Amino acid sequence: MRDQEHSRRREDDAGFVKVAFRLPDPEDGFPPADVETMWARPLDDGTFEIQNTPFFFSGIGFGDVVRTVEIDGIRWFWEIVRPSGHGTIRVIMEHEEEQARIIQVVRDLGFSIEISHIPTYFAIDVCGDNIARLLTVLRAAHEAGDLDFDEGCKTW
Repeated sequence: MRDQEHSRRREDDAGFVKVAFRLPDPEDGFPPADVETMWARPLDDGTFEIQNTPFFFSGIGFGDVVRTVEIDGIRWFWEIVRPSGHGTIRVIMEHEEEQARIIQVVRDLGFSIEISHIPTYFAIDVCGDNIARLLTVLRAAHEAGDLDFDEGCKTW
């Protein structure tokens, strides 16, 4: 299994590039940007393998292979060439003090997490076993008023 914090790439990591994803117009100010960028690993055939779990862009998962187009020096997402089978669930917590507990439960179930720059917001890389248990935990926390979540890329 990959490291729990698999996306911690730095700009000076050799070989990785940024791919830009245009976001839809925000509803109620969310998402808080027009573009999301993700690290990707260039492949020999000119495609790129995504190395982040997206926070805002829907329909992409960690490890998906994508085609891009470069415009004015920016590498823009064009299409998915090969899905990885990884899904994405995005979570926003109602109370910051509950976040550490939920994150630990998610990690204990074997899932990787991307923690956002936005307090109480994170994305879960959904792949492998325990998906039903993860959804049970998230639904219970949602019903308790602790969080809200959406399935940004559903593969299960």
